[in-house]
Amino acid sequence: MAVGLAPGWTTVMVELEVLSDRGLAPLRPDQGHGLVFELLSAWDPEAATELHRDPRDKGFRSGWLQTAEGDLPGPDQPQGTVLYWPLGATRPEVRQMLYALAGAAPEEVRFGANVLGVRMVWPGVDVAAEDAIDESGDPAWADVDFQTPTAFRGRDSAGRNVVHSWPAPRLLIEGLARRWERMIPVPLPVDLRAMDEGAVTIERWAGRCLRAEVERQTVWGGVGQFRYRLPVEPGAARAAAVLLRWAEAAGVGWRAPHGFGQVAVELGGTQRGR
Repeated sequence: MAVGLAPGWTTVMVELEVLSDRGLAPLRPDQGHGLVFELLSAWDPEAATELHRDPRDKGFRSGWLQTAEGDLPGPDQPQGTVLYWPLGATRPEVRQMLYALAGAAPEEVRFGANVLGVRMVWPGVDVAAEDAIDESGDPAWADVDFQTPTAFRGRDSAGRNVVHSWPAPRLLIEGLARRWERMIPVPLPVDLRAMDEGAVTIERWAGRCLRAEVERQTVWGGVGQFRYRLPVEPGAARAAAVLLRWAEAAGVGWRAPHGFGQVAVELGGTQRGR
């Protein structure tokens, strides 16, 4: 069941550090092809050259370069800045290359006048969702196990920036939807950010807060098991299920690339049985 998404989509997240002493301008997706081929050439130069010459679709998509918090970077990123770059593959041979890079990424790569250190490549995740949803109907609930401290950025009633440790449904779903939009150039069948308050609810939970130190800042993050009731609007439960299943690889909330917000998800029930 492809859920209206492009089958076979795979994403990896590449961690890049600015090593050159000149500022790195934000990288648009359409500027990323050269950088993609630099990375692929480090794994298999001949295959990368053939792919570059192929007049068809290149078999990959480049997302926006972003900060660890998932924001778009400013105009110039100074030396030492660490940024994250999502890539997606639509062809089997490109998918194999990206998976191979997870264990054999080059230490650095040149992009124009910039030198970028390649520190990490996240393992890929298929988002076709054939295994995410039971054939009997849209799932009614999702059990989410927050296995590492999870926090969400937001604003308080006075408009000040705050960090929340409670995985409220809107923070969870809207945050994942924004991350999907930046990383996966295939829209979800339903805009979950437009849902009414209360469309997703917490049915039961058991958890606690843990303290973590991040760059000399103390952060409280939640861990534990939560059952979320999924929305009843047509297609919305299915879209939410795809997002939550994808969250097992993409992470949720603040500082996910640093190990925060790692989750395991189990879907269950059917909307017809509610």
